[in-house]
Amino acid sequence: DYVWPVDAEVIAGRIDLTLSRTAAEWPGGAWLSVRGGDGYFTQVGFELRDNRVFVKRDTSGPNPPDNAAWRQNRYIACDFTAGIAKVSVFLDAGSIEIFVNDGQAVLSELINAPLTAGRVHLNAAGAGVRVSGVRIWSTT
Repeated sequence: DYVWPVDAEVIAGRIDLTLSRTAAEWPGGAWLSVRGGDGYFTQVGFELRDNRVFVKRDTSGPNPPDNAAWRQNRYIACDFTAGIAKVSVFLDAGSIEIFVNDGQAVLSELINAPLTAGRVHLNAAGAGVRVSGVRIWSTT
């Protein structure tokens, strides 16, 4: 797990970070959870070996829409074979936007996170990954 500064929270703002492969292979997965709190979170998943990123929003907040489209993870393809994933995440009251590798891939989704939810969490499974260039801008 990546250790964030004690006061690291983002309700509305931007998170930048770079994931770098530290072994011959990427880890089995890496997950950035944002807008967390009260049992809710929105997750950005990095399937780095498979060159994919996804957003999981069905746990983003109370009373999610009751339809399959809301519960389905959204995926985008992105080339991670160079061993680097540069990520920018933009958040506001009702949406998340992810830009990967300077806009090579972009994904935008609506979320229903509580307005008080701002915790962030990053972890990886399997082989190591280095996290660098972390910057957080909060507009709240």
